[in-house]
Amino acid sequence: MALPVNRAVDEIVLTGRVADVATTTPGYVVSPVKGRIVRAYSVVEGTTNGAAVISFAISGATALTPTLTIASGAVAGEVDSCEFANTSLCLVTEGGTISI
Repeated sequence: MALPVNRAVDEIVLTGRVADVATTTPGYVVSPVKGRIVRAYSVVEGTTNGAAVISFAISGATALTPTLTIASGAVAGEVDSCEFANTSLCLVTEGGTISI
């Protein structure tokens, strides 16, 4: 069995939830420390009827790229992810709001 990719030990995981990815109502997460958003993951809790594109923004600023896409017909337990470029748009302050 191949070993997974090693990740830095100084990463912090934040968890947020969006009630329905088919709506435009965002979810929010507060960052407990200053830092840089590196990647995002999603897991589906049901079955999707259409594709959903999830974007992330810090303190209401421009959305980060790339976005995370959940395919149409995704089933419970399916995981999607995206990794963000190392730019100043990915920097978050302590207490900063991250919208999903």
